[in-house]
Amino acid sequence: MTLNNSPVYNNGQGGIVNDGGTVTLNNSPVSGNTAANEGGGINNSGTVTLNKSPVSGNTASSEGGGINNAGTVTLNKSPVSGNTPDQCSPVLC
Repeated sequence: MTLNNSPVYNNGQGGIVNDGGTVTLNNSPVSGNTAANEGGGINNSGTVTLNKSPVSGNTASSEGGGINNAGTVTLNKSPVSGNTPDQCSPVLC
């Protein structure tokens, strides 16, 4: 899946769930999302590439408020900040 200029925000089940696929975001911020467990912004077990797509202001109840990563994440000019309880879990991004 590729998103171009498409913000992902204010979702109550997490912003993006990638279960083994490939996701690319181009100029598509991920913000204001909430997850009941982990991965408030992005919950990834595949491959995610963020190009100029900041991840901020997301919340998860356990870990990975910004990104919960069990796969591969590539960040290109895409800061991860201001997420609760942490930015990335495990710390791989």
